Amino acid sequence: MAPYEVRRSSCVRDSEREARVKIPTAVMALLLMIAGLLAAAPAATADPASEVTVTWPEYTRFNPTLTTYDISTTSPGDRHLFYTWGRAGDSYALGQAPVPDSGQLDLAQAPEGGVQVRIWSCATAQWTVGSCPHVADSPALELRSRMAVTSHAWETEVVGVGQNHFFFSYAPQPPAVGYPQITWELLDTDRTSFDTPIHGSLTPQQLEERGQLTVGISYVVPADIPTGTYYMDVRASLDTVDYGHLEGHINGGDAVSDGLAEIRIDTDPPHLTVDESEIPATIYPADDNYLDYAEIPASTDVETEGTLEVTDASGAVVHREGELLVDGDGYGDEISWTGRTTTGKIAPVGSYTMTLTVADYAGNTATWSRSIAVSDKKLQWTVFEQNVSAAASRTGKPLVGRCSTLASPARGGRRGSLGYYSQSRCVGNDKANTVATNHGMYLPKAFRHQYSWSQVTLNGGPATRSRDNYIVLGYVEPRRGRLIGTKVLLRGNGAHDGRRLDSSGIWDLKTDKPYIIWSNGLTAGSRYDVRSYTVRVRYLALR
Repeated sequence: MAPYEVRRSSCVRDSEREARVKIPTAVMALLLMIAGLLAAAPAATADPASEVTVTWPEYTRFNPTLTTYDISTTSPGDRHLFYTWGRAGDSYALGQAPVPDSGQLDLAQAPEGGVQVRIWSCATAQWTVGSCPHVADSPALELRSRMAVTSHAWETEVVGVGQNHFFFSYAPQPPAVGYPQITWELLDTDRTSFDTPIHGSLTPQQLEERGQLTVGISYVVPADIPTGTYYMDVRASLDTVDYGHLEGHINGGDAVSDGLAEIRIDTDPPHLTVDESEIPATIYPADDNYLDYAEIPASTDVETEGTLEVTDASGAVVHREGELLVDGDGYGDEISWTGRTTTGKIAPVGSYTMTLTVADYAGNTATWSRSIAVSDKKLQWTVFEQNVSAAASRTGKPLVGRCSTLASPARGGRRGSLGYYSQSRCVGNDKANTVATNHGMYLPKAFRHQYSWSQVTLNGGPATRSRDNYIVLGYVEPRRGRLIGTKVLLRGNGAHDGRRLDSSGIWDLKTDKPYIIWSNGLTAGSRYDVRSYTVRVRYLALR
């Protein structure tokens, strides 16, 4: 039979089978050797740190400057116990010391408020982080050696003349320990009392009636006080069962702080500057992108909050906008008036006064005002049209050849008409046969010199029944004096439209007196009567 073979009895039931195993000699020797080694190994010893016990006192609220924290401990004689203290819930130690034989732990250096003590077991008489196992934690402790009075201002408060408020909180807080007695005083720049003291107090009964853990006191800054840094002194005192008599100043009042809160009293008004050169005298709130509103470019030497008011001639406020940021750093709000009332309607035509008032953090104010007019005019394209007689519009010397005639008035025509008769005297060359005149008219001044087109219509017709009668109508361009935009007018007695030109045909376009010059003439025996001209020009106007 092979090693480890199991011989089973055939006379027993499966549930009661017995097995017998043959173990080879070499295997048995190995098992005996292992057993001998195990027998020779020493018994494991317990960790001394695990044998440390700590009994904590029942009191958890006390004044560490008056009371020690007494514990009792047991530990192996070769172990050294240390204690550390830190804020409750924080594993970071703020201080450490050996546990004295008396078990009286001195926590006078521990922070105010919630504290926890931890016990450490060390193999040497020197405690180092990571070398000593932590063995016990105290319950959460509440330590108070003084009243804590804390200002709610994150930085120096800035106040002005008149009534102001100062907010602070205190600890320990009621109702567990009762309400403290509080006194306060505003001190001069040298931290002394004013000649007429500015001070007050709050009794525990007053605090209890308010039921507030955050306290606000009111004080009045005199009108004659100069700008400067002053100080608020707040003191609190309280008799308690657990901590004894406690006192405290605002913001600590210890070696780090002198127990005073800085208050900046500012009585100087802000310097308000407005560039009036950028403000139009009149606005046209017609949404045509021309002076639709008046922007007020304002700046100040300190950050301020502004209010814009617009009043009519009777003094009634038609528009008001507040909470405007005005400063000198380029981050202020855009201040403007669109010529509309507070309800959004366009203000009636008339004169108004814009008043901008700014106030700094201390309540000091500065004011600027200026009048402005509101008009109902708006930019629009319009067509100017005017009739003028041929004779009245003539300008310059006419060109009349020796064989031709310029009749004024035209033969059988009305007064002011002109007759152009070629070859009325003889038949000559082109120059001798030519009759031509120039005409002109002043045009209305366009807004920003914007003209769309101009056109001249000749009113007249052929002087005879000849099919060869014609007259040429054109414009004299201002740059070189050339004839442009010409058109040959033929048969028909009535209105003959010339070509339309853009603004290039207008003389002195950018002056206060722009005008147009046109010309007409004929030759080769043509005969034509001109009664008048109709001048039209489309231009942009504010009306």
